[in-house]
Amino acid sequence: MKIKTWLLLSFLTVMLLPLIALYLLYILLGNFYEQKDVAETLTVARQFANIEDKLQSSQLYRVQPSAQYASIRALTSPSVQIDLYRSDGVTLFSSVDQDDATWLFPVNQERLFTDLYDIQESSRAFSLKKPVFSDGELIGIYKITIAREAWISGVRSRTGLIVSLLLIFVAFLYAAIVILLNRKLNRPLGLLTRRMQSFARNVPSSPADEHKRIKGEIGDVIDQFEEMKRQIVEGRDEVQRQQQANNYMVASLSHDLKTPLTSIRAYAEALSESPELQEKERKEYTAILFSKVEQMRQMIDDLSVYTSLQSMNHPPDFVPVDGDEFFEMLESGYGAICESKSIHLQTSAWVTGSCMVEPRQMTRLVDNLMNNALKYAGSDGRIWLHAQDANMALPNWVFPTKFSGLEQPIEPSIWILVQNEGPVIPENILEKMYEPFYQGTASRTQKDRASSGLGLSIVQMIAKRHGGTFALYSSEGCGMLAVCQLPKIKRQVEQNEN
Repeated sequence: MKIKTWLLLSFLTVMLLPLIALYLLYILLGNFYEQKDVAETLTVARQFANIEDKLQSSQLYRVQPSAQYASIRALTSPSVQIDLYRSDGVTLFSSVDQDDATWLFPVNQERLFTDLYDIQESSRAFSLKKPVFSDGELIGIYKITIAREAWISGVRSRTGLIVSLLLIFVAFLYAAIVILLNRKLNRPLGLLTRRMQSFARNVPSSPADEHKRIKGEIGDVIDQFEEMKRQIVEGRDEVQRQQQANNYMVASLSHDLKTPLTSIRAYAEALSESPELQEKERKEYTAILFSKVEQMRQMIDDLSVYTSLQSMNHPPDFVPVDGDEFFEMLESGYGAICESKSIHLQTSAWVTGSCMVEPRQMTRLVDNLMNNALKYAGSDGRIWLHAQDANMALPNWVFPTKFSGLEQPIEPSIWILVQNEGPVIPENILEKMYEPFYQGTASRTQKDRASSGLGLSIVQMIAKRHGGTFALYSSEGCGMLAVCQLPKIKRQVEQNEN
């Protein structure tokens, strides 16, 4: 229930329930008084009958000394009053003490003759007026008034009881409203405040599932705060992780650049300070200098690509290409370098139709995979470079048992496979080869190859940018297999349109 609706209902409850309670009390009291009134009327009627018998004598309705009314006064009491009137309205007797002058003024006859024979009921007394006749002639009127002492006392006690019950009900109602307000507003807001303060002070807060018991809008606000906090914590952890990675990157790059720089300085000093060097030695030193410069250039280039991919926020710039033609083009140009190292290279492409790719990044992906294969293939080894539709059968040179049944992707995809002969890579090292600046044992011994340790990290980032995956496998007697799975058209078209 929304807070606005809940507060309106609470307000109406506080306003209406006391009124409803008063109305119910009124109904209950009305029924009680009605029953009580019937019983009291019957009792009073019997009292009237007992007194009326003594007021019928015609001798009572003549002007006479008050001593003659002693028998009548004996019938009176603080709760019973008797008044006798002559037919012309003159008061002959009243049990209430009056000034003697009042006897001279008759009572208004119209009012005197009103409501004869009827028992009149008021909140304080019952009264009855009846005429008295002698020989068919009206000689007087008597009025009997009986006070309702028990009724008045009961009304007072019941009024106190009703007021007490009403106060108790109102107190209970307000206590219930306060409890509900505390449960609906104060406690959730307090929980939210404590969580915000704990998060601001970076101290542990209450159990994460405590707010699950809180429903409604404030519960939604707490959920949103928890989600925001989770995102902030993840972002903060990611920033910290990136900062650590950047620090590690600077340290690693500084270390890796130090070696070629030291060599460049040594050979440059030898060339400048040793004029007795033979021409052959000078050419050899110059070639080494150029190789070290190329090594440094390759490192800086890898770092530039890596940081560029890390900071890319815009969607991939995909273009449609002919699959078979594009991958044949990617696989060309590696024959000369493999031949110079006595490595046998076998390439093939079985890609049908068109696909959406970023050409420059795909070129970089294949370059890095081939550079990695060249590091581990060794002299006189073999390298296979292959691209195919995922729904086709794998070539027979792929690892014969473990990788012959690669899981078929759901959507149209392309597999890029690069396999090389060479030593088996332990599983613990294979997992680290995805990490930035990690260099395996073989690459550490390749002094003539530029190696920044970013090659496979760049491959993984490019594969993810294309919506695909990248994995490495190694098997005894087979070498190492790199597998890139890239969605062919469907996902790329959607991303390009967005």
